[in-house]
Amino acid sequence: FLVYRGQGLPEKDFEKLQKTKNGLFSFNSFVSTSREKDVAHIFAESNSTRPGMVGILFKMFVDTSLSSIPFADIEQFSYFQIT
Repeated sequence: FLVYRGQGLPEKDFEKLQKTKNGLFSFNSFVSTSREKDVAHIFAESNSTRPGMVGILFKMFVDTSLSSIPFADIEQFSYFQIT
């Protein structure tokens, strides 16, 4: 299934990201995502106004058949409620 993450990156990190081979990127910690692109876009956009930061929207495909990548749907426990 498809999820999105909106966040801010320092400009230097964004430049490095643009140079990555085949656009691959890894996260080494828990990543909060949304199935709603508009929700993630709000987070990306809110960071784009900060000096030295770039708002970025990640689009990620989750393959549930890969048992080495744990994930959990915590929507019912989230502080942010989707209406």
